[in-house]
Amino acid sequence: WWWYIYLEGGESYKVSKKVKMQVCEVLETTYKEAFPIDHLLEALIKKGKN
Repeated sequence: WWWYIYLEGGESYKVSKKVKMQVCEVLETTYKEAFPIDHLLEALIKKGKN
């Protein structure tokens, strides 16, 4: 089962749900707050660009 992450430039990445959940855990641990699952990698990508 896969999630497709679309970037502003039109690129897309395919990631598994397991990976997405791991990202969720990392973000929640790092920022001490819950992140909605649909916005996880979007938030990560935006932070990565800064």
